[in-house]
Amino acid sequence: MTENGQGRKPDFFIVGAAKSGTTSLYAYLQEHPEVYMCEPKEPWFFGEEQDRHPLNQFRTIAEYLELFKNAPDNHRAGEASPSYLCSECAAQQIARFQPDAKIVIILRNPVDRAYSHYCHQRRRGREKLSFEEALAAEEERIADNWRFSFHYVRCGMYHDQVQRYFNLFGERSVRVYLFEDLVQDPEELCRDLLTFLELDVNCKIDVGRVHNRGGTTRNILGRTVYSFYQPAAVKTVIQTVLPKSWRGQLRGWVDKNTVSGRVAPMALDTRSALLEVFREDVFRLQSLIGRKTINWLEVKEETSLLP
Repeated sequence: MTENGQGRKPDFFIVGAAKSGTTSLYAYLQEHPEVYMCEPKEPWFFGEEQDRHPLNQFRTIAEYLELFKNAPDNHRAGEASPSYLCSECAAQQIARFQPDAKIVIILRNPVDRAYSHYCHQRRRGREKLSFEEALAAEEERIADNWRFSFHYVRCGMYHDQVQRYFNLFGERSVRVYLFEDLVQDPEELCRDLLTFLELDVNCKIDVGRVHNRGGTTRNILGRTVYSFYQPAAVKTVIQTVLPKSWRGQLRGWVDKNTVSGRVAPMALDTRSALLEVFREDVFRLQSLIGRKTINWLEVKEETSLLP
């Protein structure tokens, strides 16, 4: 905390991509005794979403810094807003605000990411179109200034998004993970992340739980509970009234008892068409980050939609 009582600037930002595991990274870091993660997880302060988000509470620097007023000086402070990756201006705004920040990016197969994001929107009652109809409507929606949560294809064009952060912060200050890292060896990912943030890597973190589970609601009761829990106004009340440990238990109960973790597989012809849309960008990203992503271009019968 600063001497005048105003919160200090965060040290790092988890910037996305959406539906790629950002909530799990946020939750894992919350467990570390030397880390202060702000609440809410996603302030949406930088980029276009500040004006698009209907319940955004943080309009000024002072209001944003209030999120970190309780962060001890000897802790690393951070936040996680997945819109910052696909935003065309968030990276520049963050660089002006905190040029020494460390940036954490996690990327998922863009076809799976698009479908998971779509299913997330459907489950929340925000998306009324079929997946194919939503894809066809995307350019018109973007032109009409719809929120990034409806930019299913655009948010998966990773090369230029990652390149922006490399250019502004330098590659040493940006860490890029793949969704496969989180699924296959979350403990190793956490060790590397803690090393990157210059934190004690020996701290025990529970990586066994899936956070912000994807999928469909299990039944009518599940849909009722999930619908009640989701609105931002309800979450604000819960954050105000319940202690942090209780909030985590409540969210875990909601996910476990209302969300199945599975949805109907994407139509194979839709998947094939999207693979072609993303093909060039996937190859460019592979060269940029020095990681093999070629398996993203394989046609698959099923897709995991857990996060």
